[in-house]
Amino acid sequence: MTRRTAYSVWIATALMMGGACAKQPSPSLDMTSHFSQAHSVHTAIMFGNLDAARSYARTLATHENVSIPSGSQAWVDRMKQASIHVADAWHLEAAAEGTGDIVAACGSCHRAFDAGPTVGAVWEPDQLPGARAHMDRHRWALDRMWDGLMIPSDERWVQGAEALREEPLDADRLAEIAGESGEKWGREIHEMGHVARGLRDPSRRSEMYSRLLAACVHCHEATRDAE
Repeated sequence: MTRRTAYSVWIATALMMGGACAKQPSPSLDMTSHFSQAHSVHTAIMFGNLDAARSYARTLATHENVSIPSGSQAWVDRMKQASIHVADAWHLEAAAEGTGDIVAACGSCHRAFDAGPTVGAVWEPDQLPGARAHMDRHRWALDRMWDGLMIPSDERWVQGAEALREEPLDADRLAEIAGESGEKWGREIHEMGHVARGLRDPSRRSEMYSRLLAACVHCHEATRDAE
């Protein structure tokens, strides 16, 4: 399986597990499209694929809304402006920042109208030893924090933060896998999980989400460099 094929398979799986199955009683095509495109931006950045993230964000920015609730245009405009920020980003850290703004705009609108998506139960990877299992837990955690901002849901946010607070990989083992830089970012991700657990303000949560997403990118880059 090529890297591109593997990436496409994981995107599809992530959408199925992380939120593409989310439904409202009578969701509009526009809101369903926003949800799936925004989640695709999030997933692409986690995988370090800036081109894919920019493409999905550009779709969000240019999508013509024909069915949105009355009074929601200000949040839609804010979401589109954040999408333009991602679409124009020249590096993944800037794209991660913009992605936090996208999901924050969506969540604010959902909160204002008390009409966010209803996301069913999601598969949770077991807490097992080894680097791959640990990264699966981290991906699951970021997905749940994304849910927490998008729905919005305190429960989902806390689930994600708690997973990041779990015992980190042994420092020597992580340094062996990802080098000193990767070990540093891995340690910081766990520390940010502790801080994220106590956040209540939506704007601070979206900022933390962006920082976590960027940290994941840095750690993945360090791992590739160490290979």
